[in-house]
Amino acid sequence: MAFGADAQPTGGEVPTRPLLVWAAAREAAHDGVPFDPAVDHVEGGALVLVPDTRATGGLRLAHRALVVTARPRARWNTLVDAMTGEVLLRHNEVCELVGGTVSGDVHSQDPFDALVNRPFAHLRVGVGNDSAFTNEAGSYSAPAGGTVAVNAALAGKFCQVIRSSGPNAAFEQTVTDPATVDVDWSDTNSKVSERNAYYHVNRAHDFVKAIEPTYTGEDEPVFVFVDDVSESCNAFGARGFLFFLEAGNGCPNTATMPDAVYHEYAHNVDDHIYTDAGADYYYLLLSESLADVFAVYLQDDPVEGQGLWGPGTFARNHAGGYRWPADQGTPYVSGEILGGALWDLRQAIGATSAQRLWHFAKRAGAGVGTDFGVAMKEFFFEILVQDEDDGDLTAFDAHGIGTGFDLTVNHTPLADQASAGTLPVAATVNYSGALGSLEGASLFVSINGAPFVAQAMTAGSGGKFQSAIVVGGSALVRYYIRAEDTVGGTQTSPFSAPSDNVHVFRVGPTPTALFHDMETDQGWTVGDPTDGAVSGIWVRAEPVGTRMRSGNRFEDLHGVLYQTDSDHTPQSGKICFVTGNGSRKDPSFTIQTVQGGKTTLTSPVFSAVGVGGEPGIEYWRWYANRGSLDFWQVSISNDGGATWVPVEHTVHHQAYWRRVAFLIREYIAPTATMRLRFVAEERLRRRDLAEGALDDFRLFAIPGTAQALSASLAG
Repeated sequence: MAFGADAQPTGGEVPTRPLLVWAAAREAAHDGVPFDPAVDHVEGGALVLVPDTRATGGLRLAHRALVVTARPRARWNTLVDAMTGEVLLRHNEVCELVGGTVSGDVHSQDPFDALVNRPFAHLRVGVGNDSAFTNEAGSYSAPAGGTVAVNAALAGKFCQVIRSSGPNAAFEQTVTDPATVDVDWSDTNSKVSERNAYYHVNRAHDFVKAIEPTYTGEDEPVFVFVDDVSESCNAFGARGFLFFLEAGNGCPNTATMPDAVYHEYAHNVDDHIYTDAGADYYYLLLSESLADVFAVYLQDDPVEGQGLWGPGTFARNHAGGYRWPADQGTPYVSGEILGGALWDLRQAIGATSAQRLWHFAKRAGAGVGTDFGVAMKEFFFEILVQDEDDGDLTAFDAHGIGTGFDLTVNHTPLADQASAGTLPVAATVNYSGALGSLEGASLFVSINGAPFVAQAMTAGSGGKFQSAIVVGGSALVRYYIRAEDTVGGTQTSPFSAPSDNVHVFRVGPTPTALFHDMETDQGWTVGDPTDGAVSGIWVRAEPVGTRMRSGNRFEDLHGVLYQTDSDHTPQSGKICFVTGNGSRKDPSFTIQTVQGGKTTLTSPVFSAVGVGGEPGIEYWRWYANRGSLDFWQVSISNDGGATWVPVEHTVHHQAYWRRVAFLIREYIAPTATMRLRFVAEERLRRRDLAEGALDDFRLFAIPGTAQALSASLAG
């Protein structure tokens, strides 16, 4: 407990008898305030000693009066000098306020969920000549006198929403104090795009401040433009400005998408943070990934861009298992590698800790440069700097950007073998990481569709590793090599093995029952009733290579080849199936890439019965994509195409001729009415691209497992 008292000097003799009687003091008390003798009155008359604020100090004798007025409603606590009649103090004990709450109807998760009413924080409410800002609960109050206008727009401390077409949202109401005025933003005074943008921009602002309370980079209004009709299915963010587009082309108004608001706001934040850190934001290769993670962490959901093409759809899923370098390519595809690692980190250590590490790693300028892999590795090491007491590297190692980034496995794949026996397998493995050392390498082998079996590889000098594959007869062999370091990092040959790629070759006599090199028309069908692509339709032609020149820093620097510039058939071949084929003089890649949906290529019906052994299928394919939702899909049918079973379904960017081979029984029973179907699909509605190619389709047999008969085309 503590208490105290202030001693006042007397300043000499203190008067004890007033020169001014109460009647005169009463009149002086209400002088200068609105006072109607018919309804107002003055109470009091007690004599008090009060400190003298003049230079001489001391005490003054005063009459205490309470002046009660009706208009304005007031109780003026007044002190009148008992010697001179001077009003020493006048204070209104009644504070008339206008106040209330501000809220609005918004989408909380995606543009198709039910509208919910949420408090609007940081919004300015005008009350007469005064104003107030709402708190986190949406409440405000401001002093008023008499009749005043209460007005508001979707504008406040940190956000100002501007409708690109039509009048801005507005609220106004005239009241007499005291009054409660609740501002409810609904369809009667605003558009959902405006409300959604305001609410979620402020939520994003508060999210950053909760992680770093002293950060002030966003403590000024960002100008948010909604309902832009220049295009659709997109949004933009830059320092101080956000732009959201009107609905169209199958996409909702992007301002109604919380994830889109968070993603674009993140660009504004990162521009400030990286500039403050002395890094050039223009070279922040990880900008798209970090903006995605902003939305993922704020929503605590790995699925980003929810509702982009309708209920249940999304743009990217950061729980998808993308891995460097197999999935490198565009900022969005590569971005899911880092995004996946950061989501795994959140799962491992909790939301609060993961958010802190992610945010302060950016503070160090990590992720700037011209190489995605190096940028992600730098981000990984900055996470380690921030999280000095954890040592758990699994979140990043699982995506190839932990210590496994510094593992290399160089191996020349085995070609088809004329005879069975012991087949040597060699690889050179190197580790250049700063943590740990090389642990070893293993060989994983599957023969004729059996499960993969692991066997250790013997280490030699200079990082050389040896093993062998033992095959007893004709066979289809699939294999991959995996290297490990001592702190959990791994790397494989081929990349993304075994889930999305393996080495494959045939051993011994494996007679070909059917071979289509695509040099002539061999009965393949282009098109399906469900196709929606407006360009990039499958065509049999000599392919024209297309290199990405999109304005993207990485892609322009490296000239990424998207459509192949040659077919696969060795020596004599020129023709294959490709998804669209422009002239070599075409100025833009956008003319013949898969755009706006999917395009389907279907084989003729063929028989896999009596082919001289166990029937298998082989083909060479090329697939490139710029978006993480652009699919390559292969299906097989044994009833002439009435029903289909998936063989491949991937979004992984593999812009090279890749060999795929399998035994038919791994997916479906062989029959005399087999077909295969190949689909390339672009799902970002002309905002992305996909390129596919197919060549050298083969039906072969593994002798000794089925009755030898000749294959034939049906029909």
